[in-house]
Amino acid sequence: MMHANTVARVGPAPIHAALTAVSGALGSLISARGAIVDCHGELVTAKGKVPGLRTVAFGDEECPPASGMATLRAVA
Repeated sequence: MMHANTVARVGPAPIHAALTAVSGALGSLISARGAIVDCHGELVTAKGKVPGLRTVAFGDEECPPASGMATLRAVA
């Protein structure tokens, strides 16, 4: 958006509302990602306390590694 605005030689006002909307959406996505990570940590803690949470798992590892991505698949 910024590049297109510069190429068009238009001032900042025409795209300000759109840029604000994109900024808000990205902030919400980052918050949602953090909530999913927190939820995963809580489930790891709860799985030893709640019967049934240990019977089904996803992936080959107990937790995805903090340094990278893990390939996930459903197992029973």
